Amino acid sequence: MDQQDARWEISKTLEGRGFRHTGPHPDKYRGRIVVGHERAEIEIEIPDLEFVRLPRIKFVDPSTLSPRTIAHLELGTGLCYADGTLLRLDKYRPGASILRVLEEAEKTIAKSLAGQAAVEMALEYPRYWGGRNIQVLVEKSDLHIEARVATSTDLQANQVFVLIGKDQPVPFGFGAIQDALIVSIQEDLGPTDDCVAPKTLSQLERWFKSYRPSGIEFPQILEALSMQQAVFFSGKNAWVGCEIKLPVDLRQLARKQNIQPGFLKNQLAKRKDAVDLIHHYGSAANLDHVTSRNLPAKVRSLKNQKIALLGCGTIGSHLARFLIQSGAGNGEPLWVFDHQQLTAGNIGRHLLNFRDIGRSKSDAIADALRCFHPQTKINPVNADVRDVWHRFSDFDLIIDGSLCSPFRFNFFRPRNLSPLSNGSKSILSDFFHAFRDVFPRKRNPISSIVVSIVDDV
Repeated sequence: MDQQDARWEISKTLEGRGFRHTGPHPDKYRGRIVVGHERAEIEIEIPDLEFVRLPRIKFVDPSTLSPRTIAHLELGTGLCYADGTLLRLDKYRPGASILRVLEEAEKTIAKSLAGQAAVEMALEYPRYWGGRNIQVLVEKSDLHIEARVATSTDLQANQVFVLIGKDQPVPFGFGAIQDALIVSIQEDLGPTDDCVAPKTLSQLERWFKSYRPSGIEFPQILEALSMQQAVFFSGKNAWVGCEIKLPVDLRQLARKQNIQPGFLKNQLAKRKDAVDLIHHYGSAANLDHVTSRNLPAKVRSLKNQKIALLGCGTIGSHLARFLIQSGAGNGEPLWVFDHQQLTAGNIGRHLLNFRDIGRSKSDAIADALRCFHPQTKINPVNADVRDVWHRFSDFDLIIDGSLCSPFRFNFFRPRNLSPLSNGSKSILSDFFHAFRDVFPRKRNPISSIVVSIVDDV
């Protein structure tokens, strides 16, 4: 169907539902949706007649809608009526597809009017709050705590922001520290009667007071904001936060060295309606959260297991990555041993790359693994294992990733090193090389197998 025929069919379909063309966009219409006893005037715009992009629906006068009543309102008063990855519209039946869109919009509004708005809002509240995304490395707590926001220092990569506790070490590859305050709220976060998310300091005060959290008052939040700190609110359903955007005159005053303590706070208190907020929202990203998602329900993580990996070559480098993705390096560090340097001939199959040529394999692997997650603990040892074997008595798991048959036959076997013989729980050696030969095409099987073995020993 060509675009002219599709546009004609859509127009006739919408006219049959009482909609009229409004323009200036050629495929923009206005009409009413009736849900129960409620009527809502909407605009529908079709940006793509092939429906690669879904039609957009907006309320004409959103001020008549209570934020607590209608969920799925996006920025710009749009209605999120369907997940674009789940709703499939037929470009060869454009009229029927538009009716399907109106039906989904009516269902969305009906759910809200039936009292499900609060639940829907709670699930999606960070999306309504908006702003800069902060990766949260702090565990949720009942306490109000001091914290810091750190920024990634690699200017060639996408800038990442993390929220850490005041006493947590600054993650590898991060700097540019900003102080922060975390306020714990022991209920779901959501909109108030007058706003979805506070835009000004006065709205923030009303929003905060609607929760009445114990142990903290709004003047304490105002003081933190006046000191250019970020303030985050930790609810059961979401992490949201903000900092203030100072008016020009107050910004100039704040730069002066001799400004009296409390002066800026008093000025903000007098001008709450004129002080705008910069929004942030948080995503859970601590190491427990990241690694636990990779494991089957009945498989225990490698967290708190003291593990030694012998060899950081082709096998060892990829195995090291699988190990930390299964929880190694969380709590107890993962120890990686190798005394060789990376050469150009290695990188065709290695986890490392051209920029690492000439570096110690153990040091370079440690840096690569720290990039996986800033809370990962890695201890590299640039030494021949045969010279430091006395250090292996208290490991929970020793894994030979050296792919060196003389080493395995001449070192492990003469010493009769079997599980527990050296104080460790287990030594894995030939198993990995045999597994590689039997299942050469199987993707990432090692992490689950290692976890299962540690579970059994």
